[in-house]
Amino acid sequence: RTDPLTGLNNVRSFEFEFNKAKNKLEKSNENFSIMILDIDHFKQVNDQYGHLEGDLVLKKLAEILKMSQNSNDIISRNGGEEFSVLLNDCNHKEAYEKANALRKIVENSFFILQNGFKSIHITISIGITTYNDTTIKFDNIYDHADQALYLAKNSGRNKVCSYSQVIDSVFN
Repeated sequence: RTDPLTGLNNVRSFEFEFNKAKNKLEKSNENFSIMILDIDHFKQVNDQYGHLEGDLVLKKLAEILKMSQNSNDIISRNGGEEFSVLLNDCNHKEAYEKANALRKIVENSFFILQNGFKSIHITISIGITTYNDTTIKFDNIYDHADQALYLAKNSGRNKVCSYSQVIDSVFN
């Protein structure tokens, strides 16, 4: 249930928490948001510094995620350099603000490599959506956040995109 590298929830734990949230929301009318984030150009970090150094970047990002989120948020490493945050009882505006604050923290952080002899900066792209706001059907929420993540990556990286922007880009 725990990712051995980062100490965050693994994908199985994410799925369990995701289904738990779905069951809870069937009985209530709360907002529920999801962030999916990905390290920009992470392959270059691994290629330039090696996978052990890349693992240090993943661990540091996990620490930043833990420090920047609320205790009731569910943070997971879904695989590779992809992470997710389930935001219980969080409306879309709050989710966007949290995602953008996280993006700025990461952008301004130093990631120490090579036994302290090298520090690098990384950026992340984040896709968000909110159940009962930008996404009406709960079963689509992960896919919609993922589509927003790809919009963020394809439109310049180091940004937050909402699923509503994906819809706007289709119709404009």
